[in-house]
Amino acid sequence: MKKCLLFLFVLFIGTSLMAQPANDNCADAVTIMLNEVVTYSTLMATTDGLTTTCLGVNDSIPADVWFTWTAPSTGSFNWTNCGTSDFDSRMAVYANAAACPPTDAELVGCNDDGDTAACPNFGSSISFPATMGTVYTMRLGGFQNNPDTLPTMGSGTAVITQLPDGPPNDFCSNAIPITLGEVTNFTNINGINDGPGHPGNSSCFAFGQPFVEGDVWYTYTADFDGTVIWETCGSINFDSRMVVYNPGVTCTPVQSDLYACNDDSGCPDYHSSLDFEVTNGNTYLMQIGGYTGSFGNGTFVLDKFDPPTPPDNDDCANADFAFVITPEEADMQMDGIFFGTTVNASSEADFAEPRCATFNPGGDFNDVWYVFNTAGNTELEIRFSPIILVDGAFYVDLYEVCGTQDSLLMGGCFTHEDGESVRDTITGLPATPTEYLMRVTTRLTSETPGDFFFQIVGNTVSSIDDLAVVEGLTIAPNPTNDLANVDFSLTENKQLALTITNSVGAIVQHQSAQNYQAGNHRIELNMADLPSGIYFVSVNDGKAAKIEKLVKL
Repeated sequence: MKKCLLFLFVLFIGTSLMAQPANDNCADAVTIMLNEVVTYSTLMATTDGLTTTCLGVNDSIPADVWFTWTAPSTGSFNWTNCGTSDFDSRMAVYANAAACPPTDAELVGCNDDGDTAACPNFGSSISFPATMGTVYTMRLGGFQNNPDTLPTMGSGTAVITQLPDGPPNDFCSNAIPITLGEVTNFTNINGINDGPGHPGNSSCFAFGQPFVEGDVWYTYTADFDGTVIWETCGSINFDSRMVVYNPGVTCTPVQSDLYACNDDSGCPDYHSSLDFEVTNGNTYLMQIGGYTGSFGNGTFVLDKFDPPTPPDNDDCANADFAFVITPEEADMQMDGIFFGTTVNASSEADFAEPRCATFNPGGDFNDVWYVFNTAGNTELEIRFSPIILVDGAFYVDLYEVCGTQDSLLMGGCFTHEDGESVRDTITGLPATPTEYLMRVTTRLTSETPGDFFFQIVGNTVSSIDDLAVVEGLTIAPNPTNDLANVDFSLTENKQLALTITNSVGAIVQHQSAQNYQAGNHRIELNMADLPSGIYFVSVNDGKAAKIEKLVKL
């Protein structure tokens, strides 16, 4: 009997030690003070709060505990558990909560992971503006990778401290007007977040951080219709982010007011460059700051900009035609060679991130598009080669339809690394002829756009359109020492490219596809710099080619 009583006593003590925290529910929030080091535990805590859209991935703070704090003065404050937390934590701050638990309408700020150096074990830190006398509800919990895993739990200490005054335009309400061509000195040191989060925007707000950290604010009123460029490339000392809000939007903007944004856009050291259209008389609210824990200073310029012309197949809806060729034709390189470039390409919102971009996903992905028919091949080989690419990679993936990233053809994605040609085989295709889209992408965050060519190779070739629209293809003089004219006529408007290969199939000249009107045409070739030998001139209409032999003396 004594042993039984002893067992029950130990069981009671053990259960008591594992009881839920006293502030497990929002209604039981513990009152804390400025500079008070508060010990807490989330062990055995339940989730009392709502999901919050400011955290991006897995929008929740599971196993949460609660605090309340009344601001003793107006200013900038920081709430952190950095350096003491023994688990992966998340935090959120709400102002003037009407009920428990509070909603996103009352959200002031949130954080998943603070600066890596200052916050080991994925601790959290929030800097936020506070108004004297306002009651703030503070929520602290863990991270849950998916519903089938347990949330992280643990213990530590947290403290609220007051921050030094930030830049004069730290708050949106103090935005500074700027003019075109003006070199503006700025800093976001000691700045705090004053703008909305943008979860789900993987182009500008990737890597689990939907905010512009330490943001400062500007306004620009346009005096013309056109395009401007706003950039920090090479002129700052930190990892920057930029946002422009819809014309006429005033403080404080919300997520849906987003007009244009950029995180890293081909600038060195993760600097930013953003171009956007303006209308005479409209005022644009502009926000600039850093990526997680990134603060610094430098200069930026806003100026007029003539945007470059993007490739014709920049959009999925305008995909260029490609077709399948046999291995023998591919080895000869006389037909079915498709050229392209990601230079001046833009990103397409519905197709943000290639599925095989598994290393540091997110960022700015600029793409071009092709469409082809499998011709019933259940297996196809894509041969992909760069022409000019500096320190970079291409991503190549296949889709079933335009308009949604979910239409990715599983298995149809591969990465082309620094300068090497690659061959990738796609298997499991349907036995009936099926049309697919091919997307070629450069990740501007870390890569440089460039030119490329590819072939799609299978045992059964694609059906080829009748080239009767191309008539009378001749080359003269032939042979030639230097110049030669390619003459042909078209019975209807067509987009044509011209390629010259040597006797072993190597490409020696290429003219990109251009729109030609119905009628007679002449293309002049300059063969002066090529060695003597036999060459093949290919005129390609996007689905087939007509080829003539040319001799260089």
